[in-house]
Amino acid sequence: MWRKIKKLRFWWKTLVIFDTSNIYTTYAKHKKIFKFKDYFNFVKNLIERLLTEYSKRIKKENIYIFVWIDENLKKSKWFYQEVVKLLGETNIILKKVKYFNVKWQLKRKADLDADIWFYLGKFKDRFTSFLIFSSDGDFAWIYKELLSEWKQVVVLHWYISEKEYIKVKWKKKKKKLKSIWREVLQLQNEFKTALLVKPIDEVLDL
Repeated sequence: MWRKIKKLRFWWKTLVIFDTSNIYTTYAKHKKIFKFKDYFNFVKNLIERLLTEYSKRIKKENIYIFVWIDENLKKSKWFYQEVVKLLGETNIILKKVKYFNVKWQLKRKADLDADIWFYLGKFKDRFTSFLIFSSDGDFAWIYKELLSEWKQVVVLHWYISEKEYIKVKWKKKKKKLKSIWREVLQLQNEFKTALLVKPIDEVLDL
């Protein structure tokens, strides 16, 4: 049963953007959600929660999930198929993973950021409020554009703290990290209540 948490207040018609790749690598792993099945249940519960508690502002057809798929990973295909069943194919933005060699290591990259930028710009005149699930500070510029046009922006995120990040990535090495949230948090001083930036745990009990 959900805990009673202070509800979000959306101004009016709301567009929901879910950056699955970003949230998976931050919030889901923090919660020790590693299996695709468990992560899908997490996404499903989140969507059901939004549609139940914010039905006056959030409609199913206005929720867009950005998903990566790896042709070499069957579980990623399964995840995509399940979210299609949940929301419909038109609401799922799919990007195939590309592989790159970085310092003799093979790394994969989906790069969903450009697609998210496009959809936020595409729908900016159709919605009053924008709910974005992402810990990516690179969206600060599009947030500023929306806010400058008298829109409400709500960012629900999860990020590893600087101390934890250094411990995980560099072990005992001490290295000061530049906060990716600096640009986003600076916008709060300028736009006040029009921009809300909160960790997911503070507003949704999932």
